[in-house]
Amino acid sequence: MPTTDPDIEISKRIQILFDQRQRHAEALAGINQTLSAVAAALGRVSSNGRTQVEPAAGAPPKKRRGRPPGVRNATPAPAPSKGRRGRGSYATTGDESVLAFIKSNKKPTTREIKAHWASEGRLGTADNVLSKLFRENRVKRTPLGKGIRGSRYSLI
Repeated sequence: MPTTDPDIEISKRIQILFDQRQRHAEALAGINQTLSAVAAALGRVSSNGRTQVEPAAGAPPKKRRGRPPGVRNATPAPAPSKGRRGRGSYATTGDESVLAFIKSNKKPTTREIKAHWASEGRLGTADNVLSKLFRENRVKRTPLGKGIRGSRYSLI
């Protein structure tokens, strides 16, 4: 029965690995030499040995991607504040105005009430006031018909 010394086996394996490493280093040197010759032939070699690709003549320069330089830590300019819009003051409240309009016009539509609201110079629309008066049972709402938007309003 043959006996093998483990130290001899390990030393043979290490020698094989060193030989493989040497072959790879020689192949890498050959590849680098070939690439240097090709780059020199093309005439586009930088100082660090890497090839530089120049854009074609007449081609627009490539647009830089990402955030523009110097924007990262810059503080944005504060937006000019317009201030808060104040509430309007009128001789009558919105509820009283709408109720008076319904009383003077027989069964006005939503569109007519909104036009009256705007003619008084009031901001927004009369929708909230109409809904509130309907919920409080101060006006009666009758839809205009199937497929037609709006309603007619009358006093209760």
